[in-house]
Amino acid sequence: MSIEKIDIPEPYKIHRISNTDLLLGKPVPPLKRLQQIDEDTYEEIVLCWAKEYIEDKYETAMQLGGSGDKGRDVCGYIDFKSDVFDLYQCKHYSKQLTYATIGLEFAKLIYYTYSEHYSIPQKYYLVSPQGISPSLLDLIKKPTNLIGKLVKDWNNKFKGKITKKEDDSLTPELEEYIKKFDFSIIYSLEPVDFLAQFQKTSYYPFYFGGGLNKRRNSKVTVSENIEKREINYVTQLYEAYQDYSKVKVETVKDISENQELKTHFDRSRNCFYMAETLAQFSRDHVPSELDAFEELKEEVYEQVVDVCNLEYKDGYNRLLATTNSAKSATFQSNALFPEVKTQDKTGICHHLANEHKLKWVKK
Repeated sequence: MSIEKIDIPEPYKIHRISNTDLLLGKPVPPLKRLQQIDEDTYEEIVLCWAKEYIEDKYETAMQLGGSGDKGRDVCGYIDFKSDVFDLYQCKHYSKQLTYATIGLEFAKLIYYTYSEHYSIPQKYYLVSPQGISPSLLDLIKKPTNLIGKLVKDWNNKFKGKITKKEDDSLTPELEEYIKKFDFSIIYSLEPVDFLAQFQKTSYYPFYFGGGLNKRRNSKVTVSENIEKREINYVTQLYEAYQDYSKVKVETVKDISENQELKTHFDRSRNCFYMAETLAQFSRDHVPSELDAFEELKEEVYEQVVDVCNLEYKDGYNRLLATTNSAKSATFQSNALFPEVKTQDKTGICHHLANEHKLKWVKK
């Protein structure tokens, strides 16, 4: 038995709701929205769910849905090398799953495990936005009835639809295999439970709104010494202080007796570190393909760059005017908006200075 590992691809984001809806919530209950979304969006959600929730539960997870999947949409591998896995059959239909709509998938499960294309899953989950019908539930709960229907329908409804490469007719050996198959592995992952699982991922609010799931730890510990990553913006602060005081400033000791500048310096470093905690929060709790912190930095830059480029009597006053401009803006369109503090806005200005995008002293 040979299986080629294919990692779950990064999900798309083209169908996600707007940042406004993300923060304020859509006026549609999540379960209703799940049932109303289009097929492409549902596939994206399944990918996101598999990428974060499923993959965290297993050694590895793979999305196989498509041509040649042999009836496997998403597989969560307990032991990849030994082919020990749970199978998630994800179907987007406008109505509940019935035997008529899912019977072929059961036939694929039977045929491909019988032919040893893959091993029998530990559990086989039906995942659909509408759930399963009462009649299908009854069949799953009474495997003898399900066996009877599969045997009866095999040659009329399934033969030739399972595979074009092999003879998938119902042979006596295959019929015996069906009768002995353990159908108790089949479960339904009901829409409410699916949503509860999906809600634990960072992707959930980008489809259903309601704000980010986690709250940020904004406790800041500022290093006693100037760290290497701070050199650029700290150097710019020294230059601005020197331009203002007309006294040479090369180290923090040079402003130790100036209460205004020393206090400003300490607050600036605290704000720089505070913005770093926001960047870390974004990396940890916002999907990787959406760099909300970088987007926020761009928004802050556009807010302050023209203010920064005005004429001032010295660099310190340019710095104050620029950070005041940043603090006056709300940035409500950004996904991080509920977590953005005043210190972050000032801190991002120092991050921009650290990247040489803002200059306090014009040379």
